[in-house]
Amino acid sequence: MTELLVWPRLSTCSKRAMMRTKKRWGHPNKYYPQVQLLNRLSDELNMTKEQVLDQIDKEQAFLLRYARYYR
Repeated sequence: MTELLVWPRLSTCSKRAMMRTKKRWGHPNKYYPQVQLLNRLSDELNMTKEQVLDQIDKEQAFLLRYARYYR
């Protein structure tokens, strides 16, 4: 199980954007966090921006797999 470090620190809009998998008309959607969010999370978690991006990708994969438990 993945430890959720980033998820509790996100706003509602960021959480919804992270859980979104498809755009309008069924086009696939990729989550790209804002630079301000990356800077804030790297400061709060004492991680580099690359580590924060990796953690976001891990958490997104985990949450999409077990979405009904974390909504």
